[in-house]
Amino acid sequence: MDQVAEVRAPDSDWSDAWRQWSIVVRGTVRALRHGIPDRPAREHGPSIDARTRVQAAPTHSVIAQCPAADWELAATAQGGTANSLFIALIAKMLWASGFPGETIDASLPVDTRDEPRVDNDLAMTEISIDRADTPATIREKSRIAYERRMSSPGEIPEELLQVIPDRWAYALSKGAGERDILCSNIGTLPDSLRALGPHRCTGVAARAIHPGLTADHLPRTRLSGYLCRIADTYTLAIVSLAPDRIDTPKTLRTLVHETTTPLSLPITMW
Repeated sequence: MDQVAEVRAPDSDWSDAWRQWSIVVRGTVRALRHGIPDRPAREHGPSIDARTRVQAAPTHSVIAQCPAADWELAATAQGGTANSLFIALIAKMLWASGFPGETIDASLPVDTRDEPRVDNDLAMTEISIDRADTPATIREKSRIAYERRMSSPGEIPEELLQVIPDRWAYALSKGAGERDILCSNIGTLPDSLRALGPHRCTGVAARAIHPGLTADHLPRTRLSGYLCRIADTYTLAIVSLAPDRIDTPKTLRTLVHETTTPLSLPITMW
């Protein structure tokens, strides 16, 4: 059996290589028929002094807590889940900030730790949300979206990134996962975080950080949300990357209240 495996291995490698290149060539030609995709442009607010622009931190963030039972009751009442309610709220906050588009594109991280032959523990997918969407419709859109991945722009097949030099792959995929909003459901945090030494934690939040950003160097993403649960509480961390529309933490807190109040969610702000 070992000898058979030895003989067939090269054929398998060549077949895999041929399959990869076939996908790359067909997919790239198909994508380039529509032209080389540009990185989506951001809206820009009024220009400010260059010195201030470099020194100022363009992000604002707030933390909101909600009893898990109330959050899930609100989600169920609209035919959704805790996750689809979360996505719907982040989209509504962006529209409430004055975002003009009728459609919001959302990037959704996908946990790939249980998937075979995956190098990273995290992948990205996306959905498009319109103003008529509800947690119920977002739930269905998300279910379908989790079956696919995105890692390169303009519908170019991600297999291309495996057959070109690393520097090219980095340049091509840079910003590929950026959409109007990012909704990262971190999940349930371990019980070990419920206490810090002898002290009981009344709340734990988790979010990404954005080092090195200035008003002249911002991603496409306008609003990022991070949802996690610990014990009987959901914690929502919201980060604004749109200083032209959300200029202070107070503005962001107002958007949170305006969005959650109609759902009777008992939100507590940090």
